[in-house]
Amino acid sequence: MLADLGRLGEATGAADRAAALRAGLEDRLERVRTAVEGTERPRVLPLEWLDPPFTGGHWVPEMIDIAGGEPLLCVCGGKCPTATWDEVAESRPDVVVAMPCGWDAAQARREVEGHAAQIAATGAERIWAVDGAASFSRPGPRLVDGIELLAHLLHPDRVDARPECRSSPSAPASSPAGSRPRRREMGLNWAEHTTEIAAPIETCFEAIIDYETFPDWQRAVVDTEILDHDEKGRGKRVHLVVDAKIRKVNYTLDYRYDEPERIEWDFVEGDGINDADGYYLFEKLGDDRTKATYRFGLEVGIPLPGPVARRAHKQTLKASVEDLKKEAERRAAIEGRAPAVAATDDADWTVPAGGSTPVSGLPTDLVDRATTVSRELAGGAVRTGRDVAENVAGAGFGLARRAIGTGVGIAGRAVNRANRVLGRDSDRTDDL
Repeated sequence: MLADLGRLGEATGAADRAAALRAGLEDRLERVRTAVEGTERPRVLPLEWLDPPFTGGHWVPEMIDIAGGEPLLCVCGGKCPTATWDEVAESRPDVVVAMPCGWDAAQARREVEGHAAQIAATGAERIWAVDGAASFSRPGPRLVDGIELLAHLLHPDRVDARPECRSSPSAPASSPAGSRPRRREMGLNWAEHTTEIAAPIETCFEAIIDYETFPDWQRAVVDTEILDHDEKGRGKRVHLVVDAKIRKVNYTLDYRYDEPERIEWDFVEGDGINDADGYYLFEKLGDDRTKATYRFGLEVGIPLPGPVARRAHKQTLKASVEDLKKEAERRAAIEGRAPAVAATDDADWTVPAGGSTPVSGLPTDLVDRATTVSRELAGGAVRTGRDVAENVAGAGFGLARRAIGTGVGIAGRAVNRANRVLGRDSDRTDDL
């Protein structure tokens, strides 16, 4: 992993930064080695999965060794080996560390509690559940966080905990079931997405705090309810119902604002969601454009494999940001504050329904009239030119595609229908 930092630095033109990062990581590793040198090395059994049991492979045995432990049932540099629960019990570890691949500390702890009898049969004096996703499962700089965490768990008298450590440390299996670590110690499934929005920062902020309209433009949101307001009338406590594909989940968040740049929230309670954290950050780019970043950490209460949960979370988060982009740009167009859009040739417009059909392929008179409709509406600041083109496409162009090959008369009816849908006057009353 350390050698890869140098290679990545060379490939990205950041060799100096990569060298500095590597030096810092190596210094932290050396401090751990020095701290545990000469100590008694406890026998450590890592569990990278529990049903069935998978023990430590790849880099995990080396992590345990550097942290001052003796790895059991492990294969250094190879795939994680499987084991039976009888083999696990016969290994007689002093310490069991559950680090299910892709899962956080809270999920790992639940797995330990679900296999309490099998793990108790090992006779281990200490049983820990750690955040595998953050500090053990992926070969990156955070492995050093994991080594420091292991060293503290194995030798708390020699190695102090690092509160600034990015990983979510651990939950002892013997801790009270109702206890809840501080937020920085919770292992959440984090995702982040950034996009540029052609709308002022104030418009973006107003859209994202307009919770009651979420079901109208946020695809995943089924329902919302504002339970409490702050002194400015903004939603302070909000209940949301979200379609998580596998099932609907609902949760309540307490919001706080640094208007118009930042929105944060605290998790209150949920059904299907155990914890959530994150923020929306808006940055003014000039020319009434805004950079929006959405970072959201989530602990789901639905049993899912780590990779599946992470993929679903990222897809949902990205869709949410794109929905905000569309809504903010729509509001900006209505307000007349949308940035200027470069002129687009009619032939570049396409009909999204049923495939991509160039407008130039439609009857000439229909194209001319439809183009006029969109430009007049855009000029009236009802929507941007492209938004109108999409609406006309849905209301008029789809009908026009059915009229191709039938003649100018029917094409004229299609235009008449489009005009009526768009609210324009027409002296034609016939319908298709």
